[in-house]
Amino acid sequence: MTTTSMELYEALVHAGVDKDKAKAAAHAVITRSEAEDLVSRDKLDAVRQAIIAEIKESRASTLQWVATMLVGQAAVIVTLQQLI
Repeated sequence: MTTTSMELYEALVHAGVDKDKAKAAAHAVITRSEAEDLVSRDKLDAVRQAIIAEIKESRASTLQWVATMLVGQAAVIVTLQQLI
């Protein structure tokens, strides 16, 4: 347990709460530093939008690459047919 949860546990036991219930309550409480590590909905949405934008950009560049390769392949096939 962290210092904060230990202090809460001791305060609950001192107030007459059953030790098992006090321990469960102390474990359920998060510290301030743990709360700061949690991600807010706004930050999560911003990251989600950035990932979606990156996927769309990647998809577009992949399609351009494939289209270029198809045109190049068609040109090679036409050239080979003319040589034969």
